[in-house]
Amino acid sequence: MNPLKILHTSDWHLGKTLGNFSRLSEQEEFLKEFYEIVQKKSPHILLIAGDIFDNFNPPIGALELFYKYIKLCSENGKRIVAIIAGNHDSPDRLDAPYPLAIEHGIILAGYPETELGSFELPSKISIEQVSTSILKLKFPNLDFPVNLMLTAYANDSRLPEFTQRYENLPFSNILENYWKEKLKVLSNDSVNILMTHAFVAQRGQTLPEESEDEKSIVSVGGAEIFYTDQFPQNLNYVALGHLHKFQIVDKFVVYSGSPLSYSFQEAEQEKYVVYAELIPNSFPKLKPIPIQSGIPLVRRTFQDVACAVKWLQENPNAYVEIYLELKEFLRSEDHRCLRESHPRLVQIIPQIQKTLETTHWRNTIDLNQSVEELFIKYFEFKTKQKANAEIINEFREIQRTELLE
Repeated sequence: MNPLKILHTSDWHLGKTLGNFSRLSEQEEFLKEFYEIVQKKSPHILLIAGDIFDNFNPPIGALELFYKYIKLCSENGKRIVAIIAGNHDSPDRLDAPYPLAIEHGIILAGYPETELGSFELPSKISIEQVSTSILKLKFPNLDFPVNLMLTAYANDSRLPEFTQRYENLPFSNILENYWKEKLKVLSNDSVNILMTHAFVAQRGQTLPEESEDEKSIVSVGGAEIFYTDQFPQNLNYVALGHLHKFQIVDKFVVYSGSPLSYSFQEAEQEKYVVYAELIPNSFPKLKPIPIQSGIPLVRRTFQDVACAVKWLQENPNAYVEIYLELKEFLRSEDHRCLRESHPRLVQIIPQIQKTLETTHWRNTIDLNQSVEELFIKYFEFKTKQKANAEIINEFREIQRTELLE
């Protein structure tokens, strides 16, 4: 029996920047690499599990990349390209080109409950809508059908009918009931796939870590944590988006992760797309494929500026965030020297070592002291550090300016 071949990716975040640095050229390099993987593996279905763009109003360059490469990857309907919206995407923007996209076998679902329609492509792939957001796909060279359920990022406002029906339940239980009700139509002689964008964990295990950019999904008004035992058990594969690290959450529940590292929380993290082969009544055969493109992100800690400058000059080919553990505040000339030492220095984070004993500070003021002495005492009290010569000179300059006025 020939298996169904799928390629799963997510969280492209097209248009995203890192500090003041655009990542668009790196994203294009990834898409070129992805297209090469598609040509090599020749999958039946591409699954792109949300957060296509980084925000609701992406730059034109990001839109152009998206349209260009999904059309290339579909090869004019030779395969199915299924795409859902994530929490960063505008559902309406993603849905808008659907009448044109479907002619190329590209299926777009901006909302959890999307009318997808029924079609037959010139490649003889048939697409039958079984229910809202559920399609039955038939491929000429496969002996079994494929049921594909597309659940774009869901919250109370994007899934109102079920939220009202189960208004007293937590949202994760609403989703559980939604999937169990919708997926009753699935049969064991098919390959059954669910693609969604959510925070999913295995019950009893340590929760996977979200990147700083993604924490809003489990905050007030967002979706809650969904556990793998809440998924219907007649599924063969659950393609997840949202978390940026590749992980097999459970036997058939998989995060592909993002193709690039988008925050320093992901520094030096290996990135993948997921290739899988599936047949009915079986767990998937998974093969994560490492992504080679993209500039690495690196975090480093230094105890002095000279060592930091030397390392930066020797390692120009990365985005860098450095921590400086210093005994006094970073001088402006040192800051400038660090910036000039590296073309992709994103952030400098000084960490001032505590050297003053402040536990027994007495909140008394001797008004016989000079203004400068009072400033130095106040500076030490507020910052827990002694004022260096540069800070004192700046204070004197402010005083002179005020006297002139």
